[in-house]
Amino acid sequence: MLRSDARGPAFELSDERHHAVEFPSAGVSAHRSQRSHPLSLLRRGVRAQGVKRRVLWRLLDGRAGHAAQSLGLARALERRLPLDVIDIPVTRRWRPALDGFAGRWPPGEGLPAPDLLIGAGQSAQINLLAARHAFGGRAVLLMRPVLPVGWFDLCLIPQHDHPPSRSNVIVTRGMLNPARPAAVRDPGLGLILLGGPGRHFGWDEGRVLDQLRALVARRPGRDWRLVVSRRTPARMCRAVTKIPGLRLAENGLRGDALYRLMGRAGEIHVSEDSLSMIWEALTAGAPTGLIGLRRPARPTRLTRAVDALLAEGLVAAPGTAGRPPAPPGLDEAGRCADWIRDRWLKED
Repeated sequence: MLRSDARGPAFELSDERHHAVEFPSAGVSAHRSQRSHPLSLLRRGVRAQGVKRRVLWRLLDGRAGHAAQSLGLARALERRLPLDVIDIPVTRRWRPALDGFAGRWPPGEGLPAPDLLIGAGQSAQINLLAARHAFGGRAVLLMRPVLPVGWFDLCLIPQHDHPPSRSNVIVTRGMLNPARPAAVRDPGLGLILLGGPGRHFGWDEGRVLDQLRALVARRPGRDWRLVVSRRTPARMCRAVTKIPGLRLAENGLRGDALYRLMGRAGEIHVSEDSLSMIWEALTAGAPTGLIGLRRPARPTRLTRAVDALLAEGLVAAPGTAGRPPAPPGLDEAGRCADWIRDRWLKED
């Protein structure tokens, strides 16, 4: 099993580094890097200025969390080699996938053949295999599959999902994501990220508000900004505006705008119901603390994963008065991209 040291966020993503390219024959809206060449050059094996551009198909099931994982890997690969990224929506319908095993996968018709296919989520699994069968390329799944692991060329599986020991498995610390540290960090900026009610934790509004008041009071000199998610109750959003020294971030802050803010923050505190946001904060290079919620009677996969972060000392426990611990310097997307480039995508 290959180890790399380096869920979905509650926020929608925006692909600010990509722009749409229409392929009418395929019936999908794709995206390619702004550094890409004209569409006439977007063919597998074409060399521009002596450099071979690779083609990556990014299969999207409509879930923001899964899109964040694949976006993190796609951008890491873009930073390492000339790459055209094409986004292809997929669904749970079986017919397109079954067609793929017969040598025809309709969502990919008319598109440049892929060198690499990536995706996360249940819908992506069967479609990755079908697309690979019809058009070739390497299939990379960013999760623990329900299908046999050996059916994929590579699986990138977070450590908390207990990956099997296989030659085609890379164990990652947390989920891949697009967050990155900023070149210049603002030590006076404090960021708070809130999730909302879910099945793993009990949402206690009073308890959350008490922690927010205490946090702001302990470090009154910080510019504290609060970012809520789609799961945050409306009543909670109204209540936080009454806390002195805490301001609600502008409405609609998400995607790249949020990741840039995370990369600049001097410290970040995240409600412990969102494991993805915790890992994004750590990947952004910010000292990270937790906002505690009510735990279930029995531990769940998510609560165990949060407890493991606390045991490793990667995050500060709820109510900790001091500054959160120094971040570990994670770049799991970059490490996985290095592995893929070095083994599959180097120049011939």
